[in-house]
Amino acid sequence: KTSKLDSTTLQPLRNMKAFKTVRTKEGVKKVYSKIHKVLHCQNNEGHIHGQQTTWNRDTNASLNILRLLRHEVNGDPRPQEFCKQK
Repeated sequence: KTSKLDSTTLQPLRNMKAFKTVRTKEGVKKVYSKIHKVLHCQNNEGHIHGQQTTWNRDTNASLNILRLLRHEVNGDPRPQEFCKQK
């Protein structure tokens, strides 16, 4: 879950969506696609100064891995957010 949770709020992240306009026989149509490398926080806790937080997937994951390492070194239990759900 290191790339799925915001490294500051531990809230779920979602892929950025982009669209392009395509002309078809029926007319103009918007086609959406996910951008795997860019993530957005899904709720208000991820907002900083009224702006939605945006993360590069690899940067966010590395910060979460660092958090887990610090917990391990300090002898603290793994944060519940990073544990598998039963």
